[in-house]
Amino acid sequence: MDTMHGSISDTNFWMGEGFPLDAAFLTPIALLTSATAFVDGRATVTGLELERLNRASLAVYYPILMRWAELRSFAQAESMHWPLEPTIEGAFDAFASAFNATTAAYCGDSAHCVAPAFREGATGSSLLLQLQQQLIYPHPLVSCCEIVLICQDRLGTVMG
Repeated sequence: MDTMHGSISDTNFWMGEGFPLDAAFLTPIALLTSATAFVDGRATVTGLELERLNRASLAVYYPILMRWAELRSFAQAESMHWPLEPTIEGAFDAFASAFNATTAAYCGDSAHCVAPAFREGATGSSLLLQLQQQLIYPHPLVSCCEIVLICQDRLGTVMG
């Protein structure tokens, strides 16, 4: 939290209702430092505190996933330790696990629950499927049917 607050202050970013994934305060250093703090925190907490930490990490994982190549290149160029999973697939799985745990914590079995959303109009499993398609299977030569089958197979282990 301190890292992001400092980055907002350093960049004079005005925090409105929302912000783009390339907002000035989402610097590579701020994102990677925050990710390191979450990874370090996971090693020291359990139970409810771990659930809360994983829930909070969604706000850092999402922009990192969306800017994966840029941030991996930055870390390598700056000789910075890469704090997250070594592959985008592994990082997506960690994100999906935390996302699903958050949905379960807030929704339970309620049919009237509004699941977490990171993009307007995409919630719950539809958000995860869209995100996975965008991050892991973006190749235009793969048909939509192939993508759905691949994602259903992978999401079965993540969401099931």
